[in-house]
Amino acid sequence: MVFSSWKQLHEQDEVLSMWGPDPAPLPPSTALRQFLTAALGFVAFGFTVKAITPDAPAVRREYPFSGLVKELGGVSENRVWCYAADTRVALIFT
Repeated sequence: MVFSSWKQLHEQDEVLSMWGPDPAPLPPSTALRQFLTAALGFVAFGFTVKAITPDAPAVRREYPFSGLVKELGGVSENRVWCYAADTRVALIFT
């Protein structure tokens, strides 16, 4: 195979190409410190939002017997039937 001079690759083409690895712009200890600072900032922001958010003004509703399954007739009776393309399809909402 014959290559002309303009098609020959540089001997360090893999290193000098745009896909080659870049040297780290700062030492690993500084990068780790900056990453941990950012992560702790996000966690602190989350805890702050959780602490500032008020509680619900009312108690959430609780039902006996596994959420009224017994009173509503059981799981098999709590189905919605729809007719799609003349076939009976059961959709269970739990």
